[in-house]
Amino acid sequence: MEREILFRGKRADNGEWVYGSSLKEKACDGVQHIIVTENGEYHLINPKTRGQYTGLTDRNGVKIFEGDIVNVKTIISGSFINYVIAWFDSDLCWVMQSLKDTSVKFRLRSCWKFEVVGNVHDDSEPLKGERKMFDYNKVKSVTFKQIDDMKHTIGFDDRKVKGTKYRRYEPYRNFFDAGKADIPDMEKLVEIGLMTKSREHLYHVNDDGKKFLQLVTGVEILPDMD
Repeated sequence: MEREILFRGKRADNGEWVYGSSLKEKACDGVQHIIVTENGEYHLINPKTRGQYTGLTDRNGVKIFEGDIVNVKTIISGSFINYVIAWFDSDLCWVMQSLKDTSVKFRLRSCWKFEVVGNVHDDSEPLKGERKMFDYNKVKSVTFKQIDDMKHTIGFDDRKVKGTKYRRYEPYRNFFDAGKADIPDMEKLVEIGLMTKSREHLYHVNDDGKKFLQLVTGVEILPDMD
């Protein structure tokens, strides 16, 4: 199936977004960028806002454009918060690039579950409360079982997550009384700094562990209930 070719940009006269095909015209002061809409209207745009449609849509059916900010859930690598969509000429592919560290980027995969949360050209609510990105090298060895154990420690349950656009969870507990089979995983999480141990076989998710769970789940983990 042939991919739809579509561009967008913000009008130079009023800042509104327009969508359509993209043209360039020579002008006395350089090159003008123009979007031609479906009904044939020509609009001069701010060239810095020009972006192409990637051919992908997010989980809500929203088309994903160059310059969009997304949260992503993947089957293997977990979740990623606040990544911007970009085109890399050197690799001839679409990538998502960390807003915190532009050297961190991943090639887009159509099987990933995206959610568009803003774009780099508009004021975006998720960026005002931008979450601290986690050191990937520190946590890349964490297994799915260990993640499930951490979620169990704080009683994490999707049914108890509040909110829709900005999801959050308030732990009603924070302890794991580990059995013999679970202790090696718990000790590993303590070793890499995601959990603490208060006494024999009793473990707790620490602040770094909560930040990691935020990254994995896309849900803000609030302070423990008193």
